[in-house]
Amino acid sequence: MMITRHIELIDGSFCNVYIVKDIDGYVLIDAGSSDNTMKVLDYIRGRGLGEKDCKGIIVTHHHRDHIGCLAELKETLKTKVIAHKLETPYIDGRVKSQRTAGVKYVNVDVEVDDGDIIYGMRVIHTPGHTPGSICLHHQEDKALFVGDLIVNENNVLMEIPTHYSMNPDQNRESIERIYRELDFEIALPSHGQPITSKARERIGELIKTFKQTISY
Repeated sequence: MMITRHIELIDGSFCNVYIVKDIDGYVLIDAGSSDNTMKVLDYIRGRGLGEKDCKGIIVTHHHRDHIGCLAELKETLKTKVIAHKLETPYIDGRVKSQRTAGVKYVNVDVEVDDGDIIYGMRVIHTPGHTPGSICLHHQEDKALFVGDLIVNENNVLMEIPTHYSMNPDQNRESIERIYRELDFEIALPSHGQPITSKARERIGELIKTFKQTISY
């Protein structure tokens, strides 16, 4: 599914997997759950994208619906795994988590931190859901990959249900930060369809509801 000139969505998965293309190849944003390998590979092949042209898989956070087939995709595509430094111990198995139960652990090849530029996108450290959750800001396309910071349920933007987050209050602070600091028109969540217009304004409306509720 084409979203912008550079961004595509590999549809049909519980956790969205995105492709970001440039003149040198492409990167994947997340890998998806353990049954997602062939969906990703079939999409790549169907679009005429070479497996050898995958420059990396950027992980927004370590939960198993995002990294379930990460090891298999890394091996098949002969590519790099990229994640925030605080997520690395969960992805490589040094720290065990209920949210990674059953996954095949994999080494992280490139660690990133807030403000880094990776494949033309700015890394935004947005902790709360997990310690090293990240968003990725594609400034040219005015698009923001939001991971599980926000979900789109039946065209309604919501924060991820608080019981899924390690620190729900910090997750809200991260939502407020992206609204305050970033210029974007498109929001690309891991769950639910992309918001392709006025995404920042809609997130502003979501933030207003925080004053009416508590997160615990």
